[in-house]
Amino acid sequence: MNRKAAIELSMNFLVVIIISLVILAGGVSLLYKFIKVGKDSIVLIDDQTRVQLEQLLDDGSLVALPYVAKTIKRGNDFVFGLGVLNIKAGGKLTFTTIIKQSKGAGELPVLYDSIPFALEKNQKHTQGILISVPKNAPSGTYIFDVKVLIEGEDDPYGGVKKITVTVP
Repeated sequence: MNRKAAIELSMNFLVVIIISLVILAGGVSLLYKFIKVGKDSIVLIDDQTRVQLEQLLDDGSLVALPYVAKTIKRGNDFVFGLGVLNIKAGGKLTFTTIIKQSKGAGELPVLYDSIPFALEKNQKHTQGILISVPKNAPSGTYIFDVKVLIEGEDDPYGGVKKITVTVP
């Protein structure tokens, strides 16, 4: 009986190890998928847009949008660049970007970094705004209000900027 019990114990141990390895592999796979989705949701702007933003900010714009109008076909998307220059005295200020659709026949998905960011005086910040047009989006003009707010203030820093998207 001892021999049979020893073999049974060994088999149970192997089964537990195999199940544990399968669960571990599934967890690692799931972790990599989450990391990939996280990286994909960061909106990057190209070098040309970054240079245009730098030039606009160097010319004294508080909030800059090099492209304010774009025709985007259904099923496509476009990344608009946004630049912010802090010229206010008072040390480090915290800014937040808020984008809301103000006009359109339907809702278009917008992806941008809504996490507040801090800027010292004369420091610049650039970020991307991804606007996607689903395949079933109605034709028409969509207008988005872009506001950059300073923490503790109600008035938009640099005024309200508009992005116009036309869906043919």
